[in-house]
Amino acid sequence: DDVQVACASLGDSAVQIVTVEPKTLSDVWGDVMTVAQACCVPERGTRLVRHMKARMDVVRATVAEVAIPGIERPKVAHLEWIAPIMGSGFWIAECVDAGGGEMICGKAGGNSATLDGPERLQEADIIILAPCGFSIERTKVELDATNLLADPAFLALPANRAARCFVADGNKYFNRSSCGVVETAEMVAEMCHMELAGLWGHHGQRFVNLRDLDIFCARSGAPASIKSVPGPEASHGPQPHAEQFSGATIQPVAKRPPPVVAERMTMGPEDVVKAQLAALQVADFDTAFEFNSEQNKARLS
Repeated sequence: DDVQVACASLGDSAVQIVTVEPKTLSDVWGDVMTVAQACCVPERGTRLVRHMKARMDVVRATVAEVAIPGIERPKVAHLEWIAPIMGSGFWIAECVDAGGGEMICGKAGGNSATLDGPERLQEADIIILAPCGFSIERTKVELDATNLLADPAFLALPANRAARCFVADGNKYFNRSSCGVVETAEMVAEMCHMELAGLWGHHGQRFVNLRDLDIFCARSGAPASIKSVPGPEASHGPQPHAEQFSGATIQPVAKRPPPVVAERMTMGPEDVVKAQLAALQVADFDTAFEFNSEQNKARLS
């Protein structure tokens, strides 16, 4: 409802809201088609889905090449949250299957279950720490804050003792139903099969071994662990209180020229967002991009 009200405030009755709620990999393919259809480019959606499915088939075929007959697939636990500890499921279970693993503490199309504690991970051969919405760097902050890695129960886990715990970019690859699902399967394959480590180039980029986490996060040029928004600072002077809105009182946003980018560092977070919206309203995409933080600009580039 809030999104509908916000769209209505733009004064454009042609705004189309597309909602996606995938639970399985098939749903993800369907959502790509849904978005393509909404953008009036269904043929591009068909092409993209065909390409993604072909890439997923390559992952499965590559895993089959290195699989040893008679040896069970490694059991994989993906932790979608750390405090409390939560398992996974949904389409991620299918990505794990494509990568040559067998998901535990979750099932395809199922909800993320809350676990009693690290002891529930006893049977896992591989543990993937990729909390919802967190980058690798942000996950380290969470791990340090929760002291999970100092928990005797976690330290005693077979996967931890065998150095088969990994930290991955959950925000982009393990929680988001996007075209990145293929990369998710590739990463799982690299984790499950030592012969495939580095094949797709994800190790050291999109995931790292838990034992290398400190070194990875301390590397030169590592992004901030918490997203920052320019301003306000003490030197900027008093900042106005944020306006309070309810769904019934939002007024149409008047289109106006955006402030110059040079003003960005003297603006509060709310004003930065308003400036981006103002630029987008007049189709000035270059200016809207420049109002991003340096970290976001590097990521989006």
